[in-house]
Amino acid sequence: MTETTVPDMMAEPPTSDPGLPNPSSTHSFWHTPPSSFLHAHRTTASLPSSVKTIIIGSGISGSMLYHHLHSLGLSNATLMLEARNTCWGATGRNGGHCKPMLYQANDFLDLCNLFGADETLKRIRFEQLNLELVKEYISAEHVDCEWAESPSADVFYELAPFNLAKQSIAALSRLAPDIAAHIRIVENRRELRESLRTPTAVGAVAFTAGKLSPYKLVSHILEKGVKYQGLNLQTTTPALSVSRSLEGKWVVATPRGTMLAERVIFATNAHTSHLLPVFKGWIYPVRAQMSALIPPKSLKDRPLTHTYGLVRNDRKTACYLIQRPIDEDGGGGELMLGGGREFEERKGVGLQDGAINAGVAQSLRTSVAGYFTDETGYDGEETMEENRELRRSFIEKFRRLRLGGGAGHDVWDAAEGMGFDDSDDLEGRKKGPQRGKECKARMEWSGTMGFSRDERPFVGRVPPVGEEDAKRLGIPTMPDTKGLWMLAGFEGHGLFPRLRHYVLLANKLCVGMAFTPGSAKALAAMINAESEGSGGDRESYEWFPKTFEVTPIRLGLLEEEEDNWEELGRNEDWELVELEG
Repeated sequence: MTETTVPDMMAEPPTSDPGLPNPSSTHSFWHTPPSSFLHAHRTTASLPSSVKTIIIGSGISGSMLYHHLHSLGLSNATLMLEARNTCWGATGRNGGHCKPMLYQANDFLDLCNLFGADETLKRIRFEQLNLELVKEYISAEHVDCEWAESPSADVFYELAPFNLAKQSIAALSRLAPDIAAHIRIVENRRELRESLRTPTAVGAVAFTAGKLSPYKLVSHILEKGVKYQGLNLQTTTPALSVSRSLEGKWVVATPRGTMLAERVIFATNAHTSHLLPVFKGWIYPVRAQMSALIPPKSLKDRPLTHTYGLVRNDRKTACYLIQRPIDEDGGGGELMLGGGREFEERKGVGLQDGAINAGVAQSLRTSVAGYFTDETGYDGEETMEENRELRRSFIEKFRRLRLGGGAGHDVWDAAEGMGFDDSDDLEGRKKGPQRGKECKARMEWSGTMGFSRDERPFVGRVPPVGEEDAKRLGIPTMPDTKGLWMLAGFEGHGLFPRLRHYVLLANKLCVGMAFTPGSAKALAAMINAESEGSGGDRESYEWFPKTFEVTPIRLGLLEEEEDNWEELGRNEDWELVELEG
């Protein structure tokens, strides 16, 4: 498989402290308007001195975890801390895509070689499960969050990445024909042009995904939790530190005071290493950018029927797109388009959501016309056409004049020779959108993703840090972590050290939706198993990929506590999956 190496400056992920979430962030379209009940919400005017459980973070991870804890009877005396406003992090800023990557973005063979075919297929089935969990919850709860199950297409505009995708799907078909049956390769020119609306594409990979307003989904879960299930939500109250008390409970410090808790759960994603320094360099912030674009008239009159991954060079740098539903009054229909991080400073690594990049914003606004070349009716496009007609009329009239003894066409031809050009089809314009074919942005914003160094989420009990590891890493010791749990690193497609190379960072601000609902369910099962004294038993979450669990060895820690931490290493007996031909 051809690898795309990253620049030297990105050969190692950043190890600096990400700090707390930026108090001044860009404004997300999904927050317009914010929930009147949850915005700036504090269930109690002051913090309780002691609770059973503290969840840090109010995004999809924290909210779904609370839902599953409640379903297991483990939500009594739970308090949720949020540094900013409710769901103000990556969940409230993403692309609104819930998309299982059935062929693993061309990485299927590498994943099989690293972790074995069984574990890789479990990962794919897990992504399918996440889509089902979201769909089931929304249906059962009648959540008004713009949910729609939809056909989705990864559309390729160059042959090389498309051929890689087909090779991955061919290998998947041999190993798991039941999964491959949900995938369809599209090469028919008419279907690419008429159904997918992408006439210049070389091919596509189609399967099923979902689209939604993630902020509205989280708002439903948390509003129900606060109103009817006893959840105490405290916004604009960041956790500053977590430490052990002499009595053996966990002390969580905030600017408004400290609290004691038996259990603390970190749903902190990009900011995890600020509270857990052992994760410096393992989970780190990366800025991605989103836009809500006003569609051209043709996409308003006949909206898109698919959601999209739009692939130019590599699937990992694809833009991602959904179209919002058209409102009864004719409004809505915004193109929710994200990506363009190849134009971002340092590819967004180490940056956060306090600003947007003008170059990325421009690339997103102009890219729609490049992907969907037959669409018409852009704002300003008619004016441009009128200007061209006026210009042609002026030139024609000028050519008929006689100026100082010379014919008008002679004067104009001389001017053309000096660099003037009345051509409407310059070669340079063929390589990109024509002037005037640019979507206007209703809103543009950024989000902070939590990238994982080994391209896997971290779900489970926080590993202990002994004296030798603490000294080596320059961090405090944490010899006992009983009662500390985490789920983070969900925008995983990061610096994945495979085959001694690093792959280019992915664009996506929505990968987390493919992992988090199921990860929250698995973590709740782990917590329940420990509370029942069966912590080492995976029976209640055997469907969860073992490679996503947090373990000391995964972090390269030298010391382990007395508990048995089961590790999944690379098995030398695994059969490597080879490409035919």
